[in-house]
Amino acid sequence: MTRMAPRPVAADPLKVGLPFSDAERGALIEQLTHHDVSPSPLILATVGTQFPFDRMLRAVDRWALDHRAARIVAQTHDTDAEFGALRCRPFLDARAVDRLARRADLIVAHAGMGSLITALESRTPIIVMPRSAMLGEHRNEHQRGSARVIDQQGLAHVAADEDALYEKLSDPATWTPRFVGTTEGLSIEHPLVSGIASFIADVPPGRRKKRLPKFWRSRPPESVLPVCSRPVQKVR
Repeated sequence: MTRMAPRPVAADPLKVGLPFSDAERGALIEQLTHHDVSPSPLILATVGTQFPFDRMLRAVDRWALDHRAARIVAQTHDTDAEFGALRCRPFLDARAVDRLARRADLIVAHAGMGSLITALESRTPIIVMPRSAMLGEHRNEHQRGSARVIDQQGLAHVAADEDALYEKLSDPATWTPRFVGTTEGLSIEHPLVSGIASFIADVPPGRRKKRLPKFWRSRPPESVLPVCSRPVQKVR
């Protein structure tokens, strides 16, 4: 199987570090989330920064075309796919994603740890759908394993494929966070947290894109995911 490499992307100020002020970021968020009908549900769909994930986004778009009242902001990566009901942006920086996640009623994401942690921090319900290496969506099948653990631990709603994602979006129960614990529930005893911490700690320095933050190097694994310690008020 040919090794999959990240696709080259077009210059985007939120991705390549071009000047982008808080005011400009706020204006973009308002533009992406504006709706003439209020209240209307807001969904943030995100595929991360490594590869596109058109299969997930097409499922979200299919649902959105059947539910026109919903607003769906989609971070799409660099893709040639066209969507009929998504408000697309190739990339969003961490601060923009955080603000959108806190405002959103639901997050739909690939089974990446960054998206899961963002949802837990903001207490926003999240559906994760794993990528498939067999379909050319990732280098290996680790996201399927991650999704199984996430489901077993009750951290998020999990959709195995496009049809399951459509059903999850249509299920009122999905619009409530599956994980309702506190920081204590995400301690060293939590298999997912322990596994993430161990994996990062074991990566050889030469293979790291950047040095690990001192927080990760100096603290025990039970401290690495300090989330859900306080309620978050949604901003409309």
